[in-house]
Amino acid sequence: VHSRTIYVSQNQNSTDTADCGFFNKPCNSLRQAIKISDPSDTILMDSNYVYHQNKTISIPHSLIISSYSAGPAMKSVDDKAILDFLFHFEEGDRTFFSIKQKLILTNIKLIVNPTSDRYVIVFSADQNQNVSKISIVNCVFEQLSGTEMTFFDRVPFFDAEVNKTSFVANPLDIKTRKQRVDFEQNGVLDQNFDGEYHIKEMKFQVPLPKRYAHTSHVVNDTMIVVGGVDTSGQFSTNEILLIDLIGRTFRGLKFPACNPASPLMFHNHQSLLLTRGREGCEKEGRLLVVGGGGNCFSFGTHFNRCVVSLDLSDEIKLT
Repeated sequence: VHSRTIYVSQNQNSTDTADCGFFNKPCNSLRQAIKISDPSDTILMDSNYVYHQNKTISIPHSLIISSYSAGPAMKSVDDKAILDFLFHFEEGDRTFFSIKQKLILTNIKLIVNPTSDRYVIVFSADQNQNVSKISIVNCVFEQLSGTEMTFFDRVPFFDAEVNKTSFVANPLDIKTRKQRVDFEQNGVLDQNFDGEYHIKEMKFQVPLPKRYAHTSHVVNDTMIVVGGVDTSGQFSTNEILLIDLIGRTFRGLKFPACNPASPLMFHNHQSLLLTRGREGCEKEGRLLVVGGGGNCFSFGTHFNRCVVSLDLSDEIKLT
């Protein structure tokens, strides 16, 4: 069986009938193109139009999704079809793409314009599926608000490539756009000198404890994980994890003793690591923690009564 090319446009000839998908009779929506596609087909979207999405796009099998220009001539080799996720999402929908097989996404621009405060996930997958690979090439992800975005969520693979792709957002949100979140494995996003991003698995000598609702900092080869919730019970959440990213080991560091009647809370908190000389700072490597709360889902029982200060200058390499 040979793969075919399915065209998508919103010109006067487009339709969502079962026989759409030809250059002269394109599908009107990406959803219909996916519905009539077979494994390994290529879907080309007319770059002259914006395609509004209000539901998760399900990818049932291996597909390539890219752009083309139906005009007299390509305006630019970088012309991109635009998928505008308005996020009038139905309850339970919070991802761009739900992937069951291989997906190659190239020369596409995604715009996120959420209408609620729910966080956004770009790519998710069925936990029971063996997703072999995802490639994202020459794409743009643009976020119009400060809503938190996670790039990958619980995707059971690490063979992913992000090449020549830009992320446009509030500078404070850029880190969340490049983040990989997986509760079963540990991944890291590497940038090579050629500008390519590759996600690969990091294997530790002892598996890292599962932790969420934490804050973290990276200094040279050390990751500092502060507080959060550890459902495994392996480590107390009232201690810091110092993770050696080169040696693939970690250890715990306890916070100072506190009043048992009002214990320190590290579920709803913010942390600041002073790694540069600042006025009033005696030396670098001091960790400050403010806030607190009894759990990570609500206000909790109380705020911490003071700013917690911990000197890490002897524990981490600052230069």
